[in-house]
Amino acid sequence: KQWYQRRVRGGAKTEYMLALIGYAVGIGNIWRFPYLCHRYGGGSFLIPYIIMLFVMGIPMFCLETCLGQLTNKGAPGAFAAMHPWFRGIGYAAMVVDLMCSYYYNSIIMWVLRYFFSSFTFGDLPWAECPLNTTCCVHPDNSTIYYWYFEAVKSSNSINIVGGIDWYLFGCLVAAWVICFLCMCKGKPYLGC
Repeated sequence: KQWYQRRVRGGAKTEYMLALIGYAVGIGNIWRFPYLCHRYGGGSFLIPYIIMLFVMGIPMFCLETCLGQLTNKGAPGAFAAMHPWFRGIGYAAMVVDLMCSYYYNSIIMWVLRYFFSSFTFGDLPWAECPLNTTCCVHPDNSTIYYWYFEAVKSSNSINIVGGIDWYLFGCLVAAWVICFLCMCKGKPYLGC
């Protein structure tokens, strides 16, 4: 059999509902939505948001999940089951998912960088500024100093382009490897 015919199927309805909630609620909903509400008018932003949620968001979500369950195929195959011309919608969904994975893996990269940097003896690296710097007038500036001059390695001018930060590059590779292993091995590998 081909690899796509050997998919692991979900067992219980609870497992399926938890998978849908995990698909629908992500980092963007927690971080981005309050920012957008504040930027575009607070409570008045909620009115067009709720209208579009019920007009486009929920119907497309239901269509996507129902097609996936009905056809038991990926996005291009599921939309092609409706009509062969709709296969492009599935490919567009795959491109959107790919762009979201770039975004999420870059967040995981920063999480891994801070996670690995926190394994030090004594104080955390961002707990205090180095002794020979004049930027730390206030105690809260130590985290800002660590972010700009240690993590991001920003320069004083836009004309000064630095090299590749190999530590950060390694964290990005680790994030992609984790993502690949979770996708490659499937649910049994994740302990589900």
